[in-house]
Amino acid sequence: MASEAPARAAAPAAGGRAVPVVSTHTHTNLSLCGDWEMTFDAVVDRAAELGFELLIVTDHVHSPTVTDYEQHLATSAWYRACRGVRQPPLRVVIGAEFEVVAPGRITAPADLVEAAECAVVAPNHYQCPWVQPPPGLLRDAAAFELDNLATALAWPHTDIVAHPFATTGMAPAPDDLYLACDQGRLRELLSQAVATGIALELQPKFWRAEKPASRLAQLYEDWLALGGRVALGSDAHRLVGLTRWAGDVVDICGRFGLTRDHLWWPVTKEG
Repeated sequence: MASEAPARAAAPAAGGRAVPVVSTHTHTNLSLCGDWEMTFDAVVDRAAELGFELLIVTDHVHSPTVTDYEQHLATSAWYRACRGVRQPPLRVVIGAEFEVVAPGRITAPADLVEAAECAVVAPNHYQCPWVQPPPGLLRDAAAFELDNLATALAWPHTDIVAHPFATTGMAPAPDDLYLACDQGRLRELLSQAVATGIALELQPKFWRAEKPASRLAQLYEDWLALGGRVALGSDAHRLVGLTRWAGDVVDICGRFGLTRDHLWWPVTKEG
């Protein structure tokens, strides 16, 4: 059943917070692209220092030629054991970031899916050579992005769709891709996501674009109007990114009038 859209808040006063600081998409050095300093302890300690309420660790699960699945499982289990000594108010969830490698295909080894307490799915890791890139024509690339989005939404384990329309420095630009897509089909997909409780991520790939909160902002306005929940993910690969995110959250909440009720929260009880 679709959610009723929560009331939007006025922008908070300078230094104020409309919602708690969270990161639903965070990398450690288990991810190949994670900085060496991103040890589990360092990431959790920094989040605690910054007053985070929720930290979800979502290291990459790539193809088996890139990700060592046994190491990933073992390290994730060790993270869960380390988490056991942590105390509230910081809640730590050990999830994973899976990826759509082509329309209809997600890299998702069963053991890692079962172990993940939260599943973030990236529909557009086009910079990775093992992921099928979009076609060259803008209209075709936009349709391809929607095909990948549909793949992420159809997967029964998806909790969060990461960085929609973010092409990570590749052409076409996110705004162009969004404007060129079939808006009717996009709305159907968004309605499907709301009905199934999947969240849409808001993160630095959108917020720190060349024109922050530009045309792609309409995607999030429409999403919120449908009653969709927002996942605030830092996508941090370095400690400085996690630190900067704490300030970004305040600005994002002010821009979109977000309250706590607009946020996606994991329901899994961590062991």
